[in-house]
Amino acid sequence: MKLIARSMKPMILIVVTIGMLYVVLGRESRADLRSDDEGVWKMKYESLISEKTFYVVRDIATDFFKGLSKEGGKAEDTMALLYKTAYPLESKERQPKFTKKVQGLIETLGQPERFSFVSLHGVENTKRYYIMHFLTFHGENSVAAWEFEFVRVKTKWQVRNMRFNSYDPMKLLHRRDYPEARK
Repeated sequence: MKLIARSMKPMILIVVTIGMLYVVLGRESRADLRSDDEGVWKMKYESLISEKTFYVVRDIATDFFKGLSKEGGKAEDTMALLYKTAYPLESKERQPKFTKKVQGLIETLGQPERFSFVSLHGVENTKRYYIMHFLTFHGENSVAAWEFEFVRVKTKWQVRNMRFNSYDPMKLLHRRDYPEARK
């Protein structure tokens, strides 16, 4: 019996250690969750962007995703609304091509079932230029990463550029070659 107890002691120690690591790391990762909850601004971005600005620019993107997620929603309708309201900086010649790419994504992956805010980056410490990342989840195991570049033109926030990647979403999310801010 003593032999069994001695041989079990290291195993119990390993199990307890793994359990403690799981609890500690689990707590740490839960505190660092990047989700679309209302507390994300205060938790991560309070020093970078005002709360009002954060929700204004985030809502432009979330309205876009809600439009793509609608039952029977078409990329053409959603993109037309975005071009009209918040993305006038995209050239008229490029609009149909980009709209077709978004429609192709929807046809390939299906409409987004849900979306989630991932991160925000300020460009060159300016309060006029931000980059936001989102993930959209389509059907089983299909994910696309989206990047929106927001710029304040006079008093209105607009999308300067947007891109997506469904082949290698992490490549877009970990991009660090951000454009320089234009004054």
